[in-house]
Amino acid sequence: MSRPRLRGVAPIKDLDRATIIAISALAYSLANVVHEGLGHGGACILFGARPTMFNAIFFNYDEATASDSVQRAISSAGSVVNVIVGLPLTVLLRSRVALSPRWRYFLWLFCAVNLLTAFGYLLYSGIGGIGDWARVIEGARPAALYRLALVVSGALLYFVVAPRLLMPALDPFLGREPDARVARARQLSLIPYLV
Repeated sequence: MSRPRLRGVAPIKDLDRATIIAISALAYSLANVVHEGLGHGGACILFGARPTMFNAIFFNYDEATASDSVQRAISSAGSVVNVIVGLPLTVLLRSRVALSPRWRYFLWLFCAVNLLTAFGYLLYSGIGGIGDWARVIEGARPAALYRLALVVSGALLYFVVAPRLLMPALDPFLGREPDARVARARQLSLIPYLV
């Protein structure tokens, strides 16, 4: 399948940093709402537990209203919903659907944040023994084997699968000159990370 091309890729000096920052803030904020609100919050309500707090970066519920298996499901749901939102966007971005460059960049970044959050969380919980996926495997024996499984699967998804899913959709923004491609890739991915 051929990749969509953006007409008239602007010189690197013409990338509008304010627009990149604004798109980044929106993409990261919405991806976090997907994780916390739709994922954890949605599972909490679906399984009949009682939510106690939701904001842009955190969700909590009354654990006394949920069995251990429901608590594990709620913990995993943030990442699961990030993947459910992110994967269809990879298909959309590879399609020939006409989107403005700003919309295409926003959707690419929103997709990237959703997928990298989900994949990275496996790695994070496996290495640190904390977070959503540490809660999912809590009490499983042998613990070291389960944590290793999180690390290996997270690393594979984050460092091998994610680039293959995400880079084709970023490619049209990079132009054809090798030096400019590297500079553009840095600006379009590093600025959002620092925001």
